[in-house]
Amino acid sequence: METETTTAPGAADIAVSPQKLAILDVAQVLFTQQGYEGLSIRDLAQHCGLAKATIYHHFRDKEDLFFSVLERDLLCLRERLVEAAATEGDALAKLRTATRAYAGLLRQRRTGIMWNIHENSQLKEQLRSFFQERAEVVLRPWEAILQEGVDAGL
Repeated sequence: METETTTAPGAADIAVSPQKLAILDVAQVLFTQQGYEGLSIRDLAQHCGLAKATIYHHFRDKEDLFFSVLERDLLCLRERLVEAAATEGDALAKLRTATRAYAGLLRQRRTGIMWNIHENSQLKEQLRSFFQERAEVVLRPWEAILQEGVDAGL
């Protein structure tokens, strides 16, 4: 089976199978459409054309799946921000590119919608912790662009 290697900041390389990536893709869409409480593993398995046991082979439970979707979205955002920071031009141009990349990703993946979960107070606390622990993953590229602008006197 082919695998894709994903590198999480501060973590070792993790091999991710195409099947797991496909599950994450479908889960991301369903979480956006149905919310956390509205999604069942049974529905997800049906949409993926897989057995529930296959979903549980890749994820401990719905919460693990949800946070895996968020983790992937954060890594995707970080990748786009790093790419924007590496583009040609001054810091202002890079900031525009990064902002467009960020807005586009939010529209495409609707991550911002998933961040606003109000149905489960326990999950809210876990979400707060999740994003606090990973704040630097997304903030570091923004800070680099802004510092470049400050250093250039923009």
